[in-house]
Amino acid sequence: MKSKKYLMGFLFVFSILFTTIVGTSNVLADTTSYSGAYNYDNTGNKQYRFITIVKSTQWTGNHYVSGQPTKGTYLKNGDMLYYSESGGPNYSLSVGVGYKIGSVSLGIPLGKISNGTFGIGVRATGKGYYKLALNKQVKPTIMLIQYRTKQNGKWSSWGEPSVYSKKYQTVRIKPALIKQ
Repeated sequence: MKSKKYLMGFLFVFSILFTTIVGTSNVLADTTSYSGAYNYDNTGNKQYRFITIVKSTQWTGNHYVSGQPTKGTYLKNGDMLYYSESGGPNYSLSVGVGYKIGSVSLGIPLGKISNGTFGIGVRATGKGYYKLALNKQVKPTIMLIQYRTKQNGKWSSWGEPSVYSKKYQTVRIKPALIKQ
């Protein structure tokens, strides 16, 4: 009887883990889509198309926002340090796209310290010198463009794609006060 209970328990845990792993892998996959072919000129002998690659979400890792003293800001327990998400230096996120392009670089702004109580505040949990760092989760979208031509009534193969545009959507931001 005990072995039956253990077996049932094992199967229950296994089914939960399997569902979680399979469900997670589907969510994290990159997606690639191709647009239809569009005429590039009035002759109808040149076409282009777009390849849109939506990457899985990626984290930038903790990076300090700009405008902070070298040794940090002294805060007491409960004090807040405020920041603005716009401005400051950019973190260069490298995104692999394939198609003989390799990777594309996206500039993610790290933000800057705000004066006074303007912006988003992060509360200190003890006294000491702190620096504010942000870890941003972004979802990159890269759009490539390809061309082809018609010769003797037949379309050529699509040429090598090139980067047409790149953008990202901020999914989540995790600010952190790091004790110096």
